[in-house]
Amino acid sequence: MTSSGVSTFLDSIGIGESELLITLDLATESVYAAGSVVEGLSTPTSDLDLICILPAAGPPPDTAYRRLRGERECLRIDLSFVTRDQVVATGKKITECLREARHRPAALMALSPMEYRLLHRLRNSVPLRGFEAVASLREAVKDVPLAEAMAMQAAVWAYSWQLDLAGFLEDGDPLSAGLLLPEFVGSLCNVLLHTLGDTNPSTKFRARRLQKLESKMGDVSLPGGPLPRPVAAWYAQTSLGPCDEVSVRRRAKETILFANRLIPWSECVCYRLVS
Repeated sequence: MTSSGVSTFLDSIGIGESELLITLDLATESVYAAGSVVEGLSTPTSDLDLICILPAAGPPPDTAYRRLRGERECLRIDLSFVTRDQVVATGKKITECLREARHRPAALMALSPMEYRLLHRLRNSVPLRGFEAVASLREAVKDVPLAEAMAMQAAVWAYSWQLDLAGFLEDGDPLSAGLLLPEFVGSLCNVLLHTLGDTNPSTKFRARRLQKLESKMGDVSLPGGPLPRPVAAWYAQTSLGPCDEVSVRRRAKETILFANRLIPWSECVCYRLVS
């Protein structure tokens, strides 16, 4: 989306871009729009995420949202305030954790979705104010291996879910196994998405993100055969099947076999062993 697209969204909720920027001009170095609206994933009820970069640490201007809200019944804008130093420090942390994960994969568990989201939104954003400051900040974190770190962390989560899933099935508890299966399948979808360069950490738009990348799925060459296509449909069918023991065991077995093909491929891509 372009800045004109953001302006169109602001007009639709009854606020002008000039009013917005004047309100946020207080103590902010730059402002950029991000989130589902910018990335083309939004629904009619989505809000617009605005990230305000503060020049130094300190309390954010807590009156900004109230001033924008005014007499409006609803303001579909989500304001976040961070400092430039916080963004740069997050990039360094992600890089260091990925480097350590080559020897100790659990190191990636020190990273949170909020840290991934901070860099993802900066990279996939529309600057509204302080264009040079936003460009400078993007340059400072451009080499952070964000997608690789996210893919490897998702693989660690998938392994954890797989162990728990096997434990429930061994214990004769198909209900718990069936309810856990979507977590396992979702982690594998994250492995695939992030390995293909998608750095959005949100789970609620996972199916839409899979659909957007469907054209790339044909180029994925997994050991043992191609991906299940379309992947978004496989994700839904495998996650939402019945919870009787026969169905759960069948879907769990199929998913574990798929994981044993997907994760080694992802590791090879992330570590640049294959293209």
